[in-house]
Amino acid sequence: MLSYVIRRLAVAVPTLLAVALLCFLLVHLMPGDPAQAIAGEKATARDVEKVRKQFGLDRPLALQFVEYLRKAVLEGDLGRSWRTRQPVGSELRRTMPATIELATAAMLLATLIGVGAGVLAAVRRGRWWDQVTMIGALAGVSVPVFFLGMLLLMAFGRIFPGGGRTDPAALYELPTQFVLLDALLARRWDMLRDGLAHLVLPACALGTIPMAIIARMTRAALLEVLGKDFVRTARAKGLAEQVVVLRHALRNALIPVLTTVGLQFGSLLAGAVLTETVFGWPGIGSYVVDAIARRDVIALQGGILVIATVFVLINLTVDCLYAVADPRIRLG
Repeated sequence: MLSYVIRRLAVAVPTLLAVALLCFLLVHLMPGDPAQAIAGEKATARDVEKVRKQFGLDRPLALQFVEYLRKAVLEGDLGRSWRTRQPVGSELRRTMPATIELATAAMLLATLIGVGAGVLAAVRRGRWWDQVTMIGALAGVSVPVFFLGMLLLMAFGRIFPGGGRTDPAALYELPTQFVLLDALLARRWDMLRDGLAHLVLPACALGTIPMAIIARMTRAALLEVLGKDFVRTARAKGLAEQVVVLRHALRNALIPVLTTVGLQFGSLLAGAVLTETVFGWPGIGSYVVDAIARRDVIALQGGILVIATVFVLINLTVDCLYAVADPRIRLG
């Protein structure tokens, strides 16, 4: 297992380097002059040139990339935002926990409901529950996230809060920037209820699409396993149907489901922009969109690099979970 993890990490390093290079080139090839954006519309040509030299924008792109990579990898310095003049690393540490909290809640909801619905649909194949599940999965994939978010706000906006992570009037201390974790550590049950109430609607909106995908994948994988010889043997031995499905069949069907969960979780971290915009959620998606709008190249590069790193680490974790779900993979 250790050698497998080391090999996967060795593959992840060039992947992250390629992502960093691609992001760097795309950002610098965007229309417009970053120096002009920093200096302002009313800045003179002399002011723009001064800004260009100050931020090293007058140097060749190759040297700029090498310097950026050196600071990011060796020093953990992602630079300073051109707009706020604050370190990008500290800004990401403030915004990333919000996105992680939202994506984790959405993924837990999607996994629990998606796997459960997929198992029931496979066991009751061809019956009304199977048809309802497949229709619901198709609807879940088809409805845009922003539209579903607005529907949830109109339908349940009076029951659950529809903006922010907590009540703006409440002054909570957030040492870790994770509302629920800080509430548990401080034993602030009022803060916990407030955080959960603000999390309900955005988590439901964000988790709908992965829930539908997981349900369809679970159903397909379980139907394939239920036709195997070892399942028929388990039934012939007189084992209860619940034991056959959950202990024998489902565990062997978890590999594609784990892959789907890992990919969807990474996608939620990177693609929560619309949900964060609709619900006023101060996460990394909103941060990246704001950096794009203001041509804040340093902030944009740092945000994308952090998202890519988290995505690669999630895929590595899922690969390691394969051996837990199916011991035969350890032999490979």
